[in-house]
Amino acid sequence: MKEIKKFFAAVFKPDTFITFLNYALKIVLNPVVILLIPVFLTEEVQGYWFTFGSIAALTNLADMGFTTIVVQFAAHECAFLKFDPKRKTIDGDIQNCYRLSSLFRCLLRWTSFVTAIAAIVIFVVGIFLFSSKSDGVVWFPQWSIYVVGTVTNFAAQVVLSFFEGCNQFLYTQRIRIASSTAQCLVSIIMLWHGCGLYALSIALVVRSLVIIILLFKSFGPYINIMRRYWKSVSVPWMKEILPLLGKYAVSWTGGYFAQQIYNPLAFSVSGSAAAGKVGYGLSIVQAIASVAGVWNFLSIPQYNMEVEKRSWSSMDRLLRRNILYSEVTFFLGYIAVLVVGRIGVINDLIWGRTLPIWSVSMLFGALAVSTATGTIASYLRAHKQEPLMYLSVANGVLSSVLTVIITIGFGINFIFLGYFLTMVIILPWILSILRNFRKKWHTS
Repeated sequence: MKEIKKFFAAVFKPDTFITFLNYALKIVLNPVVILLIPVFLTEEVQGYWFTFGSIAALTNLADMGFTTIVVQFAAHECAFLKFDPKRKTIDGDIQNCYRLSSLFRCLLRWTSFVTAIAAIVIFVVGIFLFSSKSDGVVWFPQWSIYVVGTVTNFAAQVVLSFFEGCNQFLYTQRIRIASSTAQCLVSIIMLWHGCGLYALSIALVVRSLVIIILLFKSFGPYINIMRRYWKSVSVPWMKEILPLLGKYAVSWTGGYFAQQIYNPLAFSVSGSAAAGKVGYGLSIVQAIASVAGVWNFLSIPQYNMEVEKRSWSSMDRLLRRNILYSEVTFFLGYIAVLVVGRIGVINDLIWGRTLPIWSVSMLFGALAVSTATGTIASYLRAHKQEPLMYLSVANGVLSSVLTVIITIGFGINFIFLGYFLTMVIILPWILSILRNFRKKWHTS
């Protein structure tokens, strides 16, 4: 009973509540989009819809973990700073303020460079893959717009994440709520009016513009302060970031192939209709996983601040709480999907256009483990270290190899089995890493 009270008390903290509200709105609106997809799109076009997103996820490789590093570093600097929402000032040690401002400038420069490269790579990869199919689907103009929306959204999200590293979740989540709601509403309206793939691409552009506008409205004064300060000091951040970035890049590459191989594989092996079924199932389960990950997401700045203060017991309590609460949230989401999925019309719309329930349950199992390991990863990386590089490589390679072999050998219904088996194998390894590095770092 005491733990239940703590759970609900944590849920209704302002930062936590606004974040859950963000994901709750997504859970309300995104399923509407998902349910409209099979109504207004053919199975072939549905396959393009979900494959667009999988290719666009290459931005994760372009980022290579740089955003996460900057978020961590910003949190370390903000351990001794405070953002005053009334006076729109940054209070605290002036040297930390100088360093934070210099870090923000470094972030802008890196993001500009990476965004330009990502736009070219993503556009070419999409053309190469989609040109190989002759199913009569018109995709080029929609894909071009989608690439523009993807890289613009990527750049805007990076800046937004920086302020989340500064522990400004109350404001960043309002922006995320407004932008994701606008995206969903535009998608719904355009799907309803028969706009096909334009409902995906134009909605993403709208989301990006909303984020940019609200970013300047909410954080414009802070940005101006940092613009003035970054001329006062030049911190060689890249000397500190690059060694860590190399390891993160390897980890991010492994993570990409572990989670984004499915739609392109299904598209190549079984065609756009099969890719649509796989993508449909992924979108449902990943929505639940994103909600379960809120606990860890909100705690990333706090992990890093606790490291700066060397408050090891607080970190450990936070880790245990986040794993417990995340898994409970994930389990409740899984039960909700099973219950709702038994309603007649919804059963037809969900299980009639995706993989069998037992197949999707494999993905649920894999992502349940992945949610726990992601929480552990955030805890470990808060120490400005990356002890998970080899594990991430093994995860990506093993998951990809097993997925390809099992899918080709047993069919599309088993496409998630490789991922599930890999996560079962990986779990004892990451627990061992946690135990060893925690003992090493927290006793020094």
